[in-house]
Amino acid sequence: MLFITSLSNSYSQQVAVTLGNTTITENEFFTITLTVNNGKLNTYSNFPDIKGFIKYTTISNASATSNKIEKPLIITQQYAPLKVGKFKVNDFSMNINGVIIPVKGSNIVVNESVKSSIAKNTDEINEAKGVKQFKLPEELIAAKEPFLILCSTKNTVYVGEGFDVTLLFCIPEGNKTTIKFNDLGTQLTEIVKKVKPENCTQETVTLDSIQQGILVQGGKKISYYKLYETFFFPINNKKIELTSLSLTMLLNKKPNNKEEDNKPSFITYSSKPLLIEVKNLPPHPWRDLVAVGNYNLIESISTQKLKTGKSFNYIFTISGEGNINQLAKPMWSTTFNFEIFEPEIDRVVQNKDDMMTGSCVFNYFIIPHEPGVFGMKDYFKYIYFNTEKKRYDTLSSKLVLQVYGDSKHNSGESLNTGDSFYDLIQTESNFFISKNAKEVYILLAKVFILVLVVLLVILIIRI
Repeated sequence: MLFITSLSNSYSQQVAVTLGNTTITENEFFTITLTVNNGKLNTYSNFPDIKGFIKYTTISNASATSNKIEKPLIITQQYAPLKVGKFKVNDFSMNINGVIIPVKGSNIVVNESVKSSIAKNTDEINEAKGVKQFKLPEELIAAKEPFLILCSTKNTVYVGEGFDVTLLFCIPEGNKTTIKFNDLGTQLTEIVKKVKPENCTQETVTLDSIQQGILVQGGKKISYYKLYETFFFPINNKKIELTSLSLTMLLNKKPNNKEEDNKPSFITYSSKPLLIEVKNLPPHPWRDLVAVGNYNLIESISTQKLKTGKSFNYIFTISGEGNINQLAKPMWSTTFNFEIFEPEIDRVVQNKDDMMTGSCVFNYFIIPHEPGVFGMKDYFKYIYFNTEKKRYDTLSSKLVLQVYGDSKHNSGESLNTGDSFYDLIQTESNFFISKNAKEVYILLAKVFILVLVVLLVILIIRI
């Protein structure tokens, strides 16, 4: 539901009041959003109360110290449902910069969360909004005031094993503090600079907007805002200590009180440092070279039966959880049976359920030189450390290739397969020039040019 109006001013100013999604689950927020284009928001009245809901944090993209008006100013009031059922937002009005704006109400449907039956009977955090299971410290479960927490789903990892780090701003159920995010983009830029440890590589998750929801632990509900998320991969066994982070919020004052001091009031929240223990991988000849994660093999081949000298494509895809961007090429055996060219590599990385997942595709161009039946497992394999099994594992091919025809070794036959790569061979000259002869030719050419220049100068002087 959207209501837009224009306010008279020295410039055109548009104001919109928008009702959010009217069908939600009990672990989601209903929202009412106020948007101001082309102007400042000097005053605005309270957002309405809704029966069956409680007001939670007001989110704002405004900076209390900025007078810029280029970007739209957006203020969102969040409402948390108290129970499942059908509710009604009555028609209401808001006083914005001294102008009364009417807004038409709507019905709201609150459904039971898919995960709610589990969350009510356990101390696990609800995963419905993308926050993986982890345990909040006991003192935070019992907290009555908002808090900032830097958390991870893992507190011990192997060298090379990825772990997620998430910054959450949380508000316990029943807390009546009304606060706004203040200049969040600038603050997050500083947080990103501080959070990365020296002994880790990093893969950052792009959040299009602030993710929000409700955590359930110890029978208590805590609303959260996911502000930042990243993945780290330790390069040695040094303990990781992530420093304390701070976030400054703007206290929401009562609007339309002209006697009130207009100076903004701020409150700063700080997280506790986060410690991650790092273990060495078990002994192995290739311990310092193998990938670490939980992977599986997906493979395909353009044909499983062909003639010697003809090419085929073999695709070896590593898929799963881990540092996809750092996966090395599979090992392949040197053989007279095949000519194997360097693979084309394509990587796809995504963040799913607070895990860094994806796939790495290795596309090989291969030419068989000998007839026979060949298992691809004898030529391609991928050894890695499986974090789920806690041991080294090998991805092996299950495909079998049948090659017929004559041997191409010592046969005197051309390896030309009709492919463009071999077509180029036919256009190249077979004439070779030694390095010394080439230098002599270059010297003679320089002497010849010098003589021509001297003769030209003499001719000009005589004329």
